Amino acid sequence: MFSFTEGIGDMTLAYQCFRLTLANNNDHPEAYNNLGVLELRKGHVDMARAFFQAAYVIAPHMYEPHYNWAALSDQLGDLQSSYNAAKRSVDAFPNHVDSKELLKQLKHHFSLL
Repeated sequence: MFSFTEGIGDMTLAYQCFRLTLANNNDHPEAYNNLGVLELRKGHVDMARAFFQAAYVIAPHMYEPHYNWAALSDQLGDLQSSYNAAKRSVDAFPNHVDSKELLKQLKHHFSLL
């Protein structure tokens, strides 16, 4: 999910906007998810994971934080966490192509073990 400020490349402004959103409403899952994306872009993996987790705890029906958690876990080699999160993402949004593709890759990987 990208905001206008991210689209024009102003990550600092985007970060400030999402922080202000949370100051106004600390149960805003989209803001947590987007902060996770920004932290990941900065290379702050632990912060990104914390923001993704906050987002999916608040809104388990959203597929984005589940997918972002799955993709990050896959990159870090935590395949079981990646699989579980990808499955939750597909459950939340069955037509999300990236989630389905990641889940397919993980199932294939597990079948080779």
